[in-house]
Amino acid sequence: GYDKSNGPEPPINFRDGGAYAAPMFLFMYCGLADSLVQTYAYWIIGAISNSPKTLSRYVGYYKGIQSFGACLAWIIEAEGTSYRAQLMLCATLAVIFIPPTYTVATCVQDKGNDTDNEMTDMKDRHDRNVRHMEDRNRSYNEIQQNQEGSII
Repeated sequence: GYDKSNGPEPPINFRDGGAYAAPMFLFMYCGLADSLVQTYAYWIIGAISNSPKTLSRYVGYYKGIQSFGACLAWIIEAEGTSYRAQLMLCATLAVIFIPPTYTVATCVQDKGNDTDNEMTDMKDRHDRNVRHMEDRNRSYNEIQQNQEGSII
């Protein structure tokens, strides 16, 4: 079959019809599968919390792991690993990660309609700050009135 040392002869062209259709649909399927996995991962991350601070940490971790995986893929390619071995490695990893993904997906409870504790804390902090500013303003006005009264 086709591999690094055994390419198609002559090279496949988009005008070749059937010889072009199978690789084209394979690439389209791989792109679709990649986007579905990423969308699912972001959906799970988004269901964990409503806090932008928490979500940014999870997404940063996810993107870090994703970049590490891309780095390993480039290293594997640079080492001259055959395409068949790369396919088997990716397929094996995909099967291995099904149980942990299922576990996470069943344990995550959507926080979409709940109020997040951090948001409540921020509102409470805001209310305290407003009361504090009102008290300071009231004290300032009283001092100013006392000073005006003593001058006259």
